[in-house]
Amino acid sequence: MSGLTLASSNVYNFTTVVVSVLETVAEELGLEEEEDEKSDRMHFYIRRTRKKINDIFSELGPHCTKRAYRMDSRSFWRLHCILRPLLQGIRKEQGGGGGKNGLIDSELRLSAAIRYFAGGRPDGICLVHGMSHTEVFNSVWKVVDAVINCESLHIGYPTDHNKQKEIAKGFKAKSYAGFGTCVGAIDGMLIWTEKPHARDCGNSEVGARKFFCGRKKKCGLNLQAVCDSNRKFLDISILHPGTTADFLCFTTSSIGHKLDNDPSFLAPGYCLFGDSAHVNTSHMATPFKGARSGPKDDYNFYHSQVRINIECAFGMFSTGGVY
Repeated sequence: MSGLTLASSNVYNFTTVVVSVLETVAEELGLEEEEDEKSDRMHFYIRRTRKKINDIFSELGPHCTKRAYRMDSRSFWRLHCILRPLLQGIRKEQGGGGGKNGLIDSELRLSAAIRYFAGGRPDGICLVHGMSHTEVFNSVWKVVDAVINCESLHIGYPTDHNKQKEIAKGFKAKSYAGFGTCVGAIDGMLIWTEKPHARDCGNSEVGARKFFCGRKKKCGLNLQAVCDSNRKFLDISILHPGTTADFLCFTTSSIGHKLDNDPSFLAPGYCLFGDSAHVNTSHMATPFKGARSGPKDDYNFYHSQVRINIECAFGMFSTGGVY
């Protein structure tokens, strides 16, 4: 066995020497592959066909389109009309580059991003839209930037007292007790995230444990939101990690500062409706604690009937209103 092992070792050494000599000769004779050629071969060109959005809608059908996009086709085109000026690419005739498969149009960018937001897998989205895996994520961030920079999509609580009174009328129409003073239902929601990186914790100046919500068993951010009777968001604030109390998140939000520092912000006699996590003040109506019967318990029931609209808004937000 020792002789066989020695022979195998000699063959291995001989092979190594021959390969080294051949590589040296190829380099001297200019037969070695250039680095650029290696790079081109590694990043080979994939021919893709861009699909039309209407063709995708037709293949899916109305029902599956709404499930895949969390909206119907009409809502998609309305959103595209709003974001199109911010999603338009630079055409080749204007000096822009454009990929080998052609420029990715704004409707494809928006479609890929919405499919991703709705829970689609990037590898499936790239096949449907005829774009690369990387361009799916590029589309997501382009749409995010477009939404942030679009003034018509900004969410801000109306300061006009007449608009606030219209909001109160909407809640009164849904209240069996005829509560007509509510100008917004407020509550908090945990926005799930991955466990934050140490670098992110350094930027936020809080540790990773602050992002972990023990009740939900998830890492996330505390979202405070106000909605009207139609479950439309009027104000949002995401400033704190998941373990932060709703009361602290509200008091440090923009609308919280306005309510505390500007007595004329809300129309006289109107207030927000919140749960027991908040404090009952002139601008916040909360339920009675510990009431199990009598007028206080009755008030809590009708108070909850108005406040439940924010819970419904969160449900529509998380599922897209499909299920």
